[in-house]
Amino acid sequence: MNTYEIFAVVFSLICVLLTIKENIWQWLFGIVGVLFYFIVFYRAKLYANMWLQVMFVILQLYGWYTWLYGGKDDNALLISRSPATINLLLVLLAVTGIAALTYYFKTQTDNPMPLADASATALSLIAQWMLAEKYLENWLVWIAVNLIIIIIGVARKLYLTAGLYILFFVLAILGFIEWLKAMPKLSVSFIIWFLEGLK
Repeated sequence: MNTYEIFAVVFSLICVLLTIKENIWQWLFGIVGVLFYFIVFYRAKLYANMWLQVMFVILQLYGWYTWLYGGKDDNALLISRSPATINLLLVLLAVTGIAALTYYFKTQTDNPMPLADASATALSLIAQWMLAEKYLENWLVWIAVNLIIIIIGVARKLYLTAGLYILFFVLAILGFIEWLKAMPKLSVSFIIWFLEGLK
């Protein structure tokens, strides 16, 4: 635990809480949080997660813009389902990205957890893009990411970060439920909602 990790945790936690409520200021807190995490992951030699923070800044600036102007007639973006074709493409990108990054980290770096680091990296990028597009399913991907980072945090003795991601895991579930309730066309049962997503 260090000062950088404490600040990263605080700003990241505020970001997620604001995200659940669809508050536009979550993007500002998110940007500050990832800048601190860049330092944290550099010191832990988790290079993929380190550079992931740079991508997060770019994606958060993009998300900030799309949430404000990405909706119909340049209005605020509304929550929606991610189309099946997009989901298939994202799965292919995830598998390819994880395989490529794992190979690279195993052969070219001293990364102590290449598969976990690569998985967290690829899935986080996908989840962050889905969040920027305000797709409901971003929360499901974040749940997977949170589990991976909990494992990384414990293994690398980043206990505060591991604790934060346990909380994030719970918040991602709550975020999914809150966004599901907020969708105007999804005041139906979960099973019907799931089946509609397969169309």
